[in-house]
Amino acid sequence: EQISAPVSAAAISGNAGVITLDVGDLAIDFDENTKFGDDEEGASADDFVTQINNILSENETPTIRAVRSPPDTPQAPDNGSFLAAHIALVEEPDDPELEINVDADNLRINDVPPPDAWVDILGLPIELRVSDGRTELIEERDIEKERFEGIVQSVNLDRQSVTLENGTVVRLVEASEVHYRPGDQHRLGSLADVAAAIEAGEIIVTAGVGMVESREPLTLAAIEVVFELDESAIEHFNGYVADVDLEARTVTLEDGTIIRVDDEVAPVVAFDFGDHLLTSLEAVKEAMDNEQSVLAAGVGEVESEEPLTLVALKVVFVILPRDATLFHGEVTSINLEAQTFTLKEGPTVQITDESSVWVRGGDVDRLSSLEAVAEALEAEQTVFAAGIGREVEESDLLVALKVLFYIKGLELEHFYGIVASVDLENSIFTLQSGTVVAIDENTVTWYEESDDHRLGSLEGVHQALEEGRTVLAAGIGTAEGEIIHATKVAFIVDLPEIVVPIDDGVFLGTVEEVDLENQSFTLDNGVVVRLTDESVIVFSADSEGEMNSLEDVVEALNDEKKVVAAGAGELEGADPVTIAAAAVVFIT
Repeated sequence: EQISAPVSAAAISGNAGVITLDVGDLAIDFDENTKFGDDEEGASADDFVTQINNILSENETPTIRAVRSPPDTPQAPDNGSFLAAHIALVEEPDDPELEINVDADNLRINDVPPPDAWVDILGLPIELRVSDGRTELIEERDIEKERFEGIVQSVNLDRQSVTLENGTVVRLVEASEVHYRPGDQHRLGSLADVAAAIEAGEIIVTAGVGMVESREPLTLAAIEVVFELDESAIEHFNGYVADVDLEARTVTLEDGTIIRVDDEVAPVVAFDFGDHLLTSLEAVKEAMDNEQSVLAAGVGEVESEEPLTLVALKVVFVILPRDATLFHGEVTSINLEAQTFTLKEGPTVQITDESSVWVRGGDVDRLSSLEAVAEALEAEQTVFAAGIGREVEESDLLVALKVLFYIKGLELEHFYGIVASVDLENSIFTLQSGTVVAIDENTVTWYEESDDHRLGSLEGVHQALEEGRTVLAAGIGTAEGEIIHATKVAFIVDLPEIVVPIDDGVFLGTVEEVDLENQSFTLDNGVVVRLTDESVIVFSADSEGEMNSLEDVVEALNDEKKVVAAGAGELEGADPVTIAAAAVVFIT
C-alpha cells in the first residue's frame, strides 16, 4: 500500500517521528525499521527529516511517497495510522495518490446525492461522484486465463464470437486485442473479415489467450487473438516483370506466373529501398515503359494452376538493373576521397548518391558510412560488406545500390537480473549481481505503451523502485571496462512469479527444440522452459529478430535460424532442470 502526496510538516524524536501531508492532514509514521531515500544505502531518519524541513523553509513543497505492506485485513475506516516501511522524495510530483485495500466497511452510501457515496480511508472521507461523471470506477478482479488455438468452424457476428473445430467458443469484447497490421494479408483484422473468408471457402486458423467465462462448452473472452489464413495454399514468388495489365490489375513474370494485385494490397518491404521502390502497378508500368527492369517478390494465394496465378498477399516491386551483381566479402581497404571500398576477393565498390546503406538503430555491429568502416579498420576490427551493385561500363567498378557493412565477431554481452539502483544523472543502473549498465540516446528500449509489464525509460525504472516495485532488466550491449553499454534493453515490472534468489530461475541459451503441445522448449544446456498462462513474452513489433510466440520460434528453427531465449521464472524440477517462465525474450 502506498501514499504519494505533498508534505506540510515533518518531525522526529529519537528514531521515530511523523510526516504530515497536505491532504486532509494525513500522518505518515516512521520508526527505526523505516528506510529512507532511493539510494541503495539509504539516508538516516535525521537527514531525511532535515532535508524535508530545509525544502519547506525555502517556501517550497516537497512530495513524498510512503510504502508499507498491507495489513492482513483492511484497516478500520477511522484508523488514521500509516507506519511506513519506506519513504522517499518524489522528484516529479503529480496529483496525490492513495493505493489502499478497503472492504465494505469503508463505503458509506449517501441517500441524498451528491456525492453518491464516501470511501473512508485512514480517517479521511473521499467523495465518490459517479453520477455526474467526476469519478470513474474501474473494476479489477482476478481472472482465469487459458490459451486457445485451432481452425475456425463458424462465426457469429451478432454475438461477436467464433467457434473452433474442437467446440471452444471465443468471444471478442471491447478490450480484446486483435493482432493485425494494415497490409498484412496473411492476417485478418475483424470478425467480419473472418466470416467473409470462410464464406469464400478459406481455412482460417486462430490462436490467442482468453478469460474463461464458462467450461461447458469452454467459452473465452479474448484478451489477445490472431486470425490467419491457412498457408497451405500460399506460395512465394520472385522474378522480373515481363508485362503489366492495369485493367486486370496483374503482372506477369518472365516464368509465366501471373500475380493479381488487389487495390487493398499494400507493398510490404523489409528495408527502405528509397527511389528503387515502386508502390503501385501504375509506377511499375511507367518503369517498364521507360525500359527499366522491375523485380517482383512476395507471397500469394493460389487462384489457379494453369497458368499459375497467385493473388498477392504481400508484394514488393523494386527497380533492379539486370546487370546488378551481388557482392560479399571482407573489406581490405577504403578510399574516402573516391568513396570506394575493396573486398578481399574483389571487386572495388563505389558509394554514390544512388547508394543506400542498410542500418538499424541499436545494431552496434552495423556501420552506417564509409567513414565508420575506415574507423573500424583503423581499430583493427574485421569488417564485411554485402549488397547489390550495378556494373559500370568500361570500368572494374561496381556502383552500390544497396550495401550492408557489419563488424564480424563483435562481442556482445548479455545482461539479466533485478535492478538494485538507478543513477539518473549518469544514465546507469546496477543489477543485484553488481553488473553496471549504461544507456544513451542510441539504446533501443523494448517497450509498448499497451504493455503494463514494461517500462519505457530509466526515469520510469527509478520511479518504480521508489514505489517499492521489483524491476527486471534484460538486454545486450558492449563491455567497456566494468560497464556494459546497452544497445537493447527491456525493463519488466510487477512479475511476482519471479523467484528470489533470481539466479535460481534465470535461463539463457540457444533453443534446440520446441514442444508446442506442452508449450515448452529445450535449450542447448538441457534446461526445459515451460510457458504458462501467466508467462509474459517480451516483444516489440518494431524490432526485427524478436518473436512473440512459440509458433514463431518453430518457424525460425525450420528456416535454420538460431534462436536465443533469455528469461526468468520458477524452478519446477531438477532432472532435467525445468523452469516455469515468468518472462522470456526470443531473439534470432
